[in-house]
Amino acid sequence: MRKIRLDIKLGLIFLSMMVVSSTISIATEGDFGPELEISTIKGGIARISIEIQNNGDSVAENVTSTISVKGGFLNRIDIFDECSGCSHCNNTISPGENKIESTNQLIFGLGAIDIVATANATGTPTI
Repeated sequence: MRKIRLDIKLGLIFLSMMVVSSTISIATEGDFGPELEISTIKGGIARISIEIQNNGDSVAENVTSTISVKGGFLNRIDIFDECSGCSHCNNTISPGENKIESTNQLIFGLGAIDIVATANATGTPTI
C-alpha cells in the first residue's frame, strides 16, 4: 500500500512540474507586436508636430499619421496632412524608438484651433 501512495505522489509532482514548465514557456514566448502612442503634440513657428512612439516589442511597419488643424478667426485655418513614408523619412519605427511628423503647410492665423492627430501601423489600431 505504501508503494501505491508513493507512485501517486510522484505522479502529482511530475504533473505539477509539467504545468509549471508549460506556464513558464508560454509566459516567455510570444511577440506582442508594435504598440503606438502619440506622446506629444507641439506647436511651433507656423507648424504643428507630433511624436509617435513605439512602446511594443517589434518593429511597427507601414506607419501612417495624420494631423488635422481647424479653426482660427472666421475658421480660416483648415489644414490636413497625411504621411505614410516619403523621401525624407521612412515608415517604420523600431521598438522603443519614436518618429516626429509635422505639418507641411504653414499655419498662420488668429484664434483658437482644434488639432486632431492619428497614427497607425500594420497590425495596430488607429490611435
